[in-house]
Amino acid sequence: MILCLNFPLSQVFYKFVLCSAAVLFAIAAMGIGFSSDAAQTVPPPQTESLINESKQMPFHARNLLTPYLSWGGETVIQLGSQGDMSFQGGKNIDFNANELKFGIHYRPVKRFSAYSTLMWQKVYRLDSTNSDDFVGFESAYLAWNDEQGEPSLFIGRQYYEDSRGFLFHQSLDGLHGDWQWQQADQHWRLNLAFARQGVWDRDLRQPDKSVQDVQLLWLTFTRLGWQIAAYSLATQTHYDPMSPDFAVTADDIPASGQSKPITFGLRGLGDTAAMLGIDKIWPLNNMTHWFELAYVAGEEYQRKLSGTGVDLGLLIPLSDSKLTLILGYAFGSGDEANLAEITNNKPVDKRFRQSGFQLNNGWLGEGGAKFKYYGELVKPELSNIAISTLGLRLKPNETSSIELVYHDYQQDQASSQFYGQGIKVTPNGINPELGEAVDLILSYRAIKGLKLELDISWFSPRQAFQSASHNAKDVWQVYTELRYHF
Repeated sequence: MILCLNFPLSQVFYKFVLCSAAVLFAIAAMGIGFSSDAAQTVPPPQTESLINESKQMPFHARNLLTPYLSWGGETVIQLGSQGDMSFQGGKNIDFNANELKFGIHYRPVKRFSAYSTLMWQKVYRLDSTNSDDFVGFESAYLAWNDEQGEPSLFIGRQYYEDSRGFLFHQSLDGLHGDWQWQQADQHWRLNLAFARQGVWDRDLRQPDKSVQDVQLLWLTFTRLGWQIAAYSLATQTHYDPMSPDFAVTADDIPASGQSKPITFGLRGLGDTAAMLGIDKIWPLNNMTHWFELAYVAGEEYQRKLSGTGVDLGLLIPLSDSKLTLILGYAFGSGDEANLAEITNNKPVDKRFRQSGFQLNNGWLGEGGAKFKYYGELVKPELSNIAISTLGLRLKPNETSSIELVYHDYQQDQASSQFYGQGIKVTPNGINPELGEAVDLILSYRAIKGLKLELDISWFSPRQAFQSASHNAKDVWQVYTELRYHF
């Protein structure tokens, strides 16, 4: 099932609809009456949540001020140094990245709540006077709660993040639903969204360059420590050709000025032994897994889309759960034609692309650190690429972990285009071998609310970046991170 509705509404009308609905929403809720248990908390179920705030006291507002009002936040500080990602052996870039979030949650009655999170980010380059900064609302919504006091229907800006950041790591404005129900030992969860990114500018100080309509359907089933989820995500991008930063020419986009990809996916994670009924066989009795199977359809650049994405992984404990073997393989299909070669003779684009909301930052199973699992330096999108992963995780105790992860990168189709954020130079388009990388992540979480992390990364470019006149050089990155929830 796919929700694929178009939004012909203007921005002004769209804001009017949301604001009017929010007012009616609040008036209806106030008629329910006050409840003495308004600030009680209910333990969240063991089902993956796309909406981090789907708890009676949201993640960034867990400190009670009154029985009806809570607050909280998070601060993140990074200090690090990164080598020259154009592989010329140039000067390292020293950086300082800072993030501060402040959340406030108000629940005057059992069936109604309101929540907002204000976020500030700033990145300094220590060798430059320039800096990148951002100020905006990560979340700002009204919620209608179910009989247990759990939010089930939201209107406004909602922050989405799946456990691996594969599909979502963004805020969306609109109508959102989150319903849960239990049948014996089976737990079900349904997420729906009819939303738009950019109804209100994400950065309060500058306008967005494009607007995206989003329709999401996500159904999750959990049983005996494992879960499986099916989802569909339809997006439609409206470009703003009047923006001075609008870099796409009229020949590069459809006549309507829109791209309309639709992603269908099937995801699984959890206890492999319990799922297969082999919990008596060592070492399979403690083995866990993840898988992501995705297909993208729709259209973009006047071509039909038909791309496939796969991400598979196993975590195999080797000794008393302190040492774990990590095995992973991810593949995003490529296309033999690049943008300059598109003609009517090649109407189908087979390149898989992720949603555009992804961060590819998450946990590989339980017990380790949260990091960029496709590589801290390369940071690729799963598009025209095959990534083989081999790693080890050591857990000296419950509050610390050490992870050593190796990645090998190959293009599916040799191309002069790299899809991702890390690499700043184009491949030669002749050889598909991109390179190999190693990440070392040390994490310490013994103090409540505090996480300390040290990341050391290395990348060695291969033939895709070599030429007769250029010998691509290895790159290193080191950074520390302090993250504190208050």
